[in-house]
Amino acid sequence: MELFVNINGLKSCSEELEGLYKQLSNTKFALDRCKWELNYYMLSSSYWNIRLNLNNLSKSVQNQINHIKKMSTELNKITDLYSKTELAILDIEKTQAEIDEKERQTRQTIANIAKFAVFALCVVATAAVIIGTGGAATPLVLGGVSAITAVAQKATNELADEFAEKGNWDNMDWKEFGKDVTVAGVTGFISGWAGGTITEGLKGVSFVKPGLESTNFLSRISTNAGINAVSDVVVGIGERGVTSTAEVMFNNDFETNVKTLGSLGVYSIGAVTNNSALQRIALQDSNVETIVNNTFDVKEICKDTISGAFSGSVDEIVDTASTIKHFDSNFLNSDNAVKRGISGFGVEGVKGAVSKMGENFEETLIDGGSAGEAVQKAFDPISVGKAFVENGVKEGAKRYRGKPVGEAILTENKLNDPDIARAMPNSIDARQWIRDGGSIYRDSAGKLTFQKTDTESSNVFVKPKIRLCYSSN
Repeated sequence: MELFVNINGLKSCSEELEGLYKQLSNTKFALDRCKWELNYYMLSSSYWNIRLNLNNLSKSVQNQINHIKKMSTELNKITDLYSKTELAILDIEKTQAEIDEKERQTRQTIANIAKFAVFALCVVATAAVIIGTGGAATPLVLGGVSAITAVAQKATNELADEFAEKGNWDNMDWKEFGKDVTVAGVTGFISGWAGGTITEGLKGVSFVKPGLESTNFLSRISTNAGINAVSDVVVGIGERGVTSTAEVMFNNDFETNVKTLGSLGVYSIGAVTNNSALQRIALQDSNVETIVNNTFDVKEICKDTISGAFSGSVDEIVDTASTIKHFDSNFLNSDNAVKRGISGFGVEGVKGAVSKMGENFEETLIDGGSAGEAVQKAFDPISVGKAFVENGVKEGAKRYRGKPVGEAILTENKLNDPDIARAMPNSIDARQWIRDGGSIYRDSAGKLTFQKTDTESSNVFVKPKIRLCYSSN
C-alpha cells in the first residue's frame, strides 16, 4: 500500500487535532474545524511529500497515521451525534411551536367570544335606549350612547387582542390603551351626535327640501348623496381632529401641551376670522402643524366624500324601491309594532351593509390597493355584518316604538283628512284617481304614492303599463 505523507506536518497535525478534540463542545463550529484540519493535512499537496511504502514506515509514523484515522472515525461519530441531536432539537422546537400555536388559537377564540359578547351587549343597550325613549331619542342622547358603546368595544378589543397574543397583560401599554379608549369615546360621540344633527339640519334647509321631495328620482338621489357627503366630511374632520390632538397630548409634557392648545386657539381664531397671519403664526408650532395636516388630510376628505355620497345614494335607492313595491306602506307603516320593527331592521340593515361595502371598496382603492383587494375588502363579512346589525337594530327599535301615520291604503273617505289633503299634489285629482281604479298608498313618512294600471290601450298584445306618481310633500 502506498501513501503520500506529509512528514513535516504529520506530528503537528496529530497534536492540533488532539487539542481540538479535547476542546470539542458539541458545536458545529468545532466539528467543522476538526474536519478541516484533517483534510488539510491529509490531502494537501502544498507540502513536501515523499512517496513511501506503508510497510517501510517507522513505527512512530505508522502510529501517527493510525491515530489520525482513529480521530477521523471519532469525529464522524461525533458529527452523526451532533446531527441527530440537532434534529431532535428541531423536533422539540417544532412540537413546542405547535403547542404554542394551539394555545394562541384557544386564546384567540376566547378573545373573539369576548368581543362578540360586548358588541351584542352594546347593540342591546342601544336598542333599549331607543325603545325606552319611545323611538324619539335625540341626537345628543344617541351621541352619548354611541360614546359609551365605542369605549366599551375599543377597550374590549384591545384587551382581548393583547390576551390572544401574549396570554396576559403584563406588558400592556396602559398609556396607549387609555389614549385609544378616550379617542374612541370622543369620536363615537361626534359620530352619533354630529352625524344625526348635521343630516337632519341639512334636510330642513329651504333650498334642499325640494330636492328631497321631488318626484324626480335623479333629483332625490343626488340631493341625498350631497347631504350625506357633507355630513360625513364634517364628522370625519371632527374625528381626525380629536384623534390627532389626543396623539399630541398623550406624547408630550404638560407645558408643551399648554403651549400647543394656545397655538390651536390662535389658529382657530385665524380660521374663523379668515386671518391668514394668525394661522401662519400658530403653524410655527410643529404640533399644531401636525394636527392641522392630519385633520384636513385631503385623501381622507375624499374618502369621506365618496363614502357619504354612496351611502346617501343607497338610502334613496332602497327607499324608492320599498315605496314602489309598497313595502314601506304595508310593513313600515303597519299597525303591528313587531312587523314594523322587523321591517325597519331589514331595510336599514341592508342600507348599512351595502354602504359599508362601498366604503371598504373605495377606501382600499384610494389607499393604493388593487381592484381584487378592494373587492375582497368590500365583502369582509365581519365589518359588513356589524354594519347590518348596528344600523338595523337602531331603526328596528325606532320603528317598533314609533307609530304608523295612518292607513297604508287610502280610500276616498280619507281624502278629507287635513294631513292627507296637504300631501296631495295639485296635478292629480285624487278622487277621480280612485274612481278610475287607481290606488293611493301612504308610506311611513306620510308621503303618497299613486298607482294605476293604464287600460286605455286597445292593443291586447301589449302589457298594460303601470302609472306611478308621488306626492311632493
